[in-house]
Amino acid sequence: MALTSTVQDKLGMSPHAVEGKLDQAVEDSFPASDPVQLSMPHDREELNLQRQPSPTAMMLVGGGLLALIALIALRR
Repeated sequence: MALTSTVQDKLGMSPHAVEGKLDQAVEDSFPASDPVQLSMPHDREELNLQRQPSPTAMMLVGGGLLALIALIALRR
């Protein structure tokens, strides 16, 4: 409490006004001071959100490549 009263004396503000200013400062900086937000990784690799192709898509691509190779080979 001694620290709070010293700050209030230096600022020349009432205790309620100091509390209001502190609350406003916390509200303005909330996203940056949110401990959950700070601890969460922001990189897709850290979150393991890399998109893996489905087996069906891989088979379609493989089949398309085989068909393309067959067309090139039979055309000559």
